[in-house]
Amino acid sequence: MTQNPQKLVVVGHGAAGLAAAVSAAEQAQSRGLPIDITIVEKSREDEAGGNTRWSPSNMRLDAPDRIDPGFVDDMLRACGGRGDPGYFRTLADNATATIGWLQGHGVEFVTPVYYLSAGPARIQPVGGGGIIVAKLCAAAKQAGVKFLYDSPVSRLVMAPGDRVSGVEARRSDGVILLDADAVVLACGGFQGNPAMMRAHFGPGAEIIKLISPGTRFDTGDGIRMATEQGASISGDWNGMHIEPVDPRSANSVPVVLAYPYGIVVDANGHRFFDEGGGLMHETWEALARDIHFARPKNIAYAILDSRDRRF
Repeated sequence: MTQNPQKLVVVGHGAAGLAAAVSAAEQAQSRGLPIDITIVEKSREDEAGGNTRWSPSNMRLDAPDRIDPGFVDDMLRACGGRGDPGYFRTLADNATATIGWLQGHGVEFVTPVYYLSAGPARIQPVGGGGIIVAKLCAAAKQAGVKFLYDSPVSRLVMAPGDRVSGVEARRSDGVILLDADAVVLACGGFQGNPAMMRAHFGPGAEIIKLISPGTRFDTGDGIRMATEQGASISGDWNGMHIEPVDPRSANSVPVVLAYPYGIVVDANGHRFFDEGGGLMHETWEALARDIHFARPKNIAYAILDSRDRRF
């Protein structure tokens, strides 16, 4: 008797969505179980990849097969003890196995020459986050995963008993329904949604410059769809990853990393930040947030002497 395949729909084509699809296909194959997997993506195929595609994807490991034994304590210290220790332990326990899995799909890792200050070791995929997207996309296609591009998902379809039974997606030729035994929402946050940005971070958040082209597709769709069906939310919604960038640049992620080597002043020439208050990657979020929400014209200037003209 032929067993009907289980149907999995993954919403989102970044690292999380691709990893979910490939992992599910591999697990089903190892158990001899039929499975039907579809990745549904809001963007066009040539734009797909989420934030991952544009990120250098530095990872906080000493080496691909080694994570610092103090990782959990470091993370708790960085968040002032407000984080979930169990989450950090799970992350640490699975980190090297995850890297090994990526290596098995052709992703190579090196120690990046990226941070200008001494600090905890990091590794980086050769080719940045774009190579993770490319390799996992190839693996997904080889495993028979189907892709639907230019298809924003608008709602979860529910069955009796509050069970998710599929998704509704909107395409240029109309609305389609995709049946599913399980749905994975891997469609990012809400950086590209000005109303949600203002609601959670306050006035001015809606005009923060997006750090990469892929970020504009992160409009909180998964959060909205899940909470509409009663999903719980958790975590600190007042936190964000924000970086000081050069507003003159048209490049993706034009971060300004040189500020610890000089002084930073606002538009009135006033120094307002302790540039040496920590390693650069420990202070840039606080600096960027201060610039955007508290400085005149949302701008600051890094002043360096001639020895630092290489920056």
